[in-house]
This record gives sequence, C-alpha cells and structure tokens, in this order.
Amino acid sequence: RYEKAKLVKSILTARQTDKQIRKLCPNRFMNLLDITNPTQLLPGMHADLNVTLLFADLRGFSAAAETMTHSELYNILLDYTKIVNPIIGARGGFVDKWVGDGVFAVFQDPEEAVFAAVELQHAVKVLNGERAKAMATTPALTEVKISFADGSAGSSPHQASSEELT
Repeated sequence: RYEKAKLVKSILTARQTDKQIRKLCPNRFMNLLDITNPTQLLPGMHADLNVTLLFADLRGFSAAAETMTHSELYNILLDYTKIVNPIIGARGGFVDKWVGDGVFAVFQDPEEAVFAAVELQHAVKVLNGERAKAMATTPALTEVKISFADGSAGSSPHQASSEELT
C-alpha cells in the first residue's frame, strides 16, 4: 500500500514538472526542433529556419507607466497579455518572450503573422473601449513590427550547472 502511494505521488510530481517545463518550452518550439518532449532538448540543439518575427508593444507605455500605481500597471499588462497570447497561438505562432509590454512572437507562416498583427490592433481597440467605460484612461495603441528572417531556433550551447540555477 505504501509503495503504491509512493508511486502515485511520483507520477503526479512528474506530471507537474512536465507541465511546468512545457510552459518554458512550447510545443510549437519543440516541433521546430523535431522533438516531442522538453527533456530531449540538448545544449546547442538547433534548426535552421525561415521564420517571421512579430514584435508588438503599447506605444508610449513606458512614460504612461511612470504615472500609474503598481496595481493599475499590473492590471493593464494582465488584460493585454490575455488578448495577445490567444491571438498569437490561434494564428500558429508562439510567444518567444515578453519584455515589459513588448511581445516577441515567432511564426512559420508570414501571412498568419500579418493576420495576427491586424487582430492585435483590433483587440487593443476593443480593450480601450472597455477600459474607457470602466475608468478614464489614455487609450493604448499597439505598435506592431514584422520581420521576415532566415535564422536558427534552438537552445543555448551552454549547459547551466546546478550552482547557476540556484
């Protein structure tokens, strides 16, 4: 009985760990590298690709953020990420990283990146309308840049030691 409970706990822990790792290594990224599990990702593993990079941010956000409370800032960014992430995912892209209010996304299909950019513009306009009804706020404007590039996607060639991770 004890062994069975220990096994169940071990399986649940492994599932939770896998779930957390997959947040850092999206399935679409793994597909680019032709792997199915993040544990297969080795230092220096990469694939040469033709990709479309999308960068979107809220125009003038840094200056506006200086006048906001922490709570206001958090809520605006939360609302923004709630609309940006699903649009990028629905169009076949994946978020590479967020830097403040800026998002870098990777697409294999350039047309889908353009459609995502248009949808982002519309969604922010809708969000502005909702926020204006709730409170007097300065409308956010999304600036989107798209770049078509040949490049590599992959992991760092450097394998972190356990000391670097703690």
